[in-house]
Amino acid sequence: MTLFQELLSLGILFGVFHGLFLAGVFVFYRRGNRAANRTLALILAILALHLGEILLAINGLAWRFPHLGGSTWPLIYLIGPLFYLYVRRSLGIPAPFRWHTALHAVPALYLLYTVWPWLTLTPSIKAGYMMAHPPWETTEISLSLALVILFHAAQLSVYAALSVRLLRRGERRHRAGSADTATAASLRWLRRMSQGFSLYCGIYFLLLLALLGFGGYGVEIDRIWLLLLSLTIHAIGYAAIQQPDSFSTAGNNPIEDPAPPIDPVPETVARSKVPSPFSLEEVRELRQRLDAAMEEGLYRKEDLRLAELAEHCDLSAHQLSRLLNQELGQSFFDFVNSWRVSACQRLLTDPRHASWSILAIANECGFRNKGTFNRIFRKETGLTPGAYRKSVSASDNGNPITHQP
Repeated sequence: MTLFQELLSLGILFGVFHGLFLAGVFVFYRRGNRAANRTLALILAILALHLGEILLAINGLAWRFPHLGGSTWPLIYLIGPLFYLYVRRSLGIPAPFRWHTALHAVPALYLLYTVWPWLTLTPSIKAGYMMAHPPWETTEISLSLALVILFHAAQLSVYAALSVRLLRRGERRHRAGSADTATAASLRWLRRMSQGFSLYCGIYFLLLLALLGFGGYGVEIDRIWLLLLSLTIHAIGYAAIQQPDSFSTAGNNPIEDPAPPIDPVPETVARSKVPSPFSLEEVRELRQRLDAAMEEGLYRKEDLRLAELAEHCDLSAHQLSRLLNQELGQSFFDFVNSWRVSACQRLLTDPRHASWSILAIANECGFRNKGTFNRIFRKETGLTPGAYRKSVSASDNGNPITHQP
């Protein structure tokens, strides 16, 4: 084994322990969405154990632990369904176990059935076979093996697509019905996780094409696969550190509802293409109600929801949604946060708040997440909060808090 191969093996071994450590952390972590965290822990444990099994095999050590040989292969067919379940639980969508839920495990059960004769062999027989077929020998890919790998790649792709679609629906619903910036940040984090999972599926498919092209299965492909698995584990660990308390309230306020009472008009639909349910006079009167509610400081409520603002304005949630999307051209999320940004602009240039940190001002105006606040503030003003504070002259300090649509 060359020095490079030894260093690569050490790095991959670190990935095994890193994955098992993170799995333990997510299992016992008491904050955040515990159901989603436990699902992610199971995914990490499967990846780490599979990584460890292949690492033993390519280093010629599998024969020392013959009872482990092949034991994790059926488990990797659970990665796709578990990731989809993780997204559902992160969004607060109930996932009760029903008879058809077991259908997600059919591929894993079928593979378990096919490898069961191998798994039930005595350790001495399995060890002898492993010693007689060292990992550096190239194994020809049979049609059945190619079909199994192809099916796994297709399965991962299907669950990745389902997860992305579900997440997009959750994001649209959140923007239409909530102004909670902390949940918005968690959704962005989950979107990056889904994009990473999709990338993982894409690389897996490319490896499949490489296998079919070479016509054989050897240790070089194993090392590439191990490196991919190890990097996936490290990426999840880094993401977990960045967003440790994702969806802490998702169980109480689900982002997605199987039967949503609100039917918002999509933001992408042009106003001229949808008949307005309001007259011009009604629009002016309703806009005055909205402005009055915002001037009372309702935007400061961190988790303000569409239904709350609608009730405050003596409107139905459906009416308010149509008013915002169709007449004002904004989602509920954007509407409330534009008021929050206006309030932040006032406080950032007020001498009475000169000693306040930018984060304290953001929290005072209803923002619960620093990253989301910075992104929205820059989108609205073209400047970061710090740059804005320095650029605005002190002569504007006496102006009242007003909203700039």
